[in-house]
Amino acid sequence: MQQPGKVYALGYANPMIDQKLHEAMTDPRCLLIDIRYRPISRWRPEWRKSTLQATWGTRYIHMQPLGNINYHTPELPIQLADPTECIKELAQLLQSGTSLVLLCACKNYDTCHRRTVVNLLNKAVPNLEVIQ
Repeated sequence: MQQPGKVYALGYANPMIDQKLHEAMTDPRCLLIDIRYRPISRWRPEWRKSTLQATWGTRYIHMQPLGNINYHTPELPIQLADPTECIKELAQLLQSGTSLVLLCACKNYDTCHRRTVVNLLNKAVPNLEVIQ
């Protein structure tokens, strides 16, 4: 049976992001999955969708359905836009041995929607290795 891929749950506000992203993406089968509802960054142009596409090419995928529609209003609960099909697709990739970087802006994993996405993936692919 194929060893499942790893999940790197990274937020670009984390000061270690460059090192962790480089570590993950040295694996040519690793994909960068942008789970921000809006893949923009006003202050950090290197994290804009266009820059990430130019850097990573087909290894970069924006999945808006995994974005938190309440990202602008922190007092509201995390609500993923429409995760069902994306979770199925990512689970298949993981089961085939592909590792994934789940990218968003948040520094703190525990209060970020990355955690919600990882929990859904872990239901689909139990015992995932998650690296923060």
